[in-house]
Amino acid sequence: MTRPKFVCFGKWAQRPGSGVRPGDIHRIDTRGEGIADARRGIVNLTEYGIRCAMKVDDSTVIHSIIDIAFPPKLLPTPCAEEVILALEINGRPLTPARGGPVRLVVPGWYGTNSVKWVGSITAADRRASGAYTTRFYNDPTASGTKPVWGVAPESVIVSPSPDDLLSADMPTKIWGWAWGDHQISSVEVSVDGGGSWRTAAVGPREGRSWQRFELPWTPSSGQNILLCRCTDELGEGQQLTDARNAVHTVQVEVNP
Repeated sequence: MTRPKFVCFGKWAQRPGSGVRPGDIHRIDTRGEGIADARRGIVNLTEYGIRCAMKVDDSTVIHSIIDIAFPPKLLPTPCAEEVILALEINGRPLTPARGGPVRLVVPGWYGTNSVKWVGSITAADRRASGAYTTRFYNDPTASGTKPVWGVAPESVIVSPSPDDLLSADMPTKIWGWAWGDHQISSVEVSVDGGGSWRTAAVGPREGRSWQRFELPWTPSSGQNILLCRCTDELGEGQQLTDARNAVHTVQVEVNP
């Protein structure tokens, strides 16, 4: 950090936001109200913070939380144009429950990186050493642990659900959503517990919106175990078990 800068929140909040299209940000925590896309009033981190603060070799950003004794977490590659500091959601100031007055928003990354109650931001060349970067928010791998950063490809079946009333030999449709940091290129669905897989139709992605998939299906009577798995444009997919983005399973009963 070559030129530290201190800002009065009141004046900073008056800066015009550059706007975010609905769908560009997903999986926003709505305090038990489900998952929502949202439009946020923002200040772009590249536009504001990086110009005045970063050296060429500063590859990470450490952001601290205001008035709370949590160790700082760290965000790599902060120069991405999409990384923003959010002040509003759908035209209203962010409430404390949603991270107000200022929170970080990192589209395409898990929500743990979109830190609430931001108090300060520091450019650095290494990860912070606190528990929130060394003990928590890390996934085990064969070679050690890796940070929970970009959203891994994931998919879920929305319909049919376990409570749906289905009849044998009556055509229906299996559909759901797939998402990730990168565009989803394919989705496969199994109707026999993973014994075989069929390719589903996948809808387009707009910004960072989720992608809908669907597959025509004529069920057989009895219990049917449905699974879905997706692959992104880089070839990364979902493990069957033991992963943050493990394959989703739905059990449905089909009447004769």
